[in-house]
Amino acid sequence: MKRQIFLALMLLTATVLMLFIGHGAITNSANTATISLRSLAGTREIGIGMAVAMQP
Repeated sequence: MKRQIFLALMLLTATVLMLFIGHGAITNSANTATISLRSLAGTREIGIGMAVAMQP
C-alpha cells in the first residue's frame, strides 16, 4: 500500500514538472531546449508509453 502511494506521488510530481517545463515556467537561460520525458527515459532504456483497453 505504501509503495502504491509512493509511486502515485512520484507520477504526480513528474507530471506537474513536465507541465511546468512544457509551458516554459521552468527555463534555463543557457539552454532553452525542451527535453521530453520519453527522450530522457530512452537514454536509460526505460520504455515510456500507454496502454488502452479496447473492450470495457
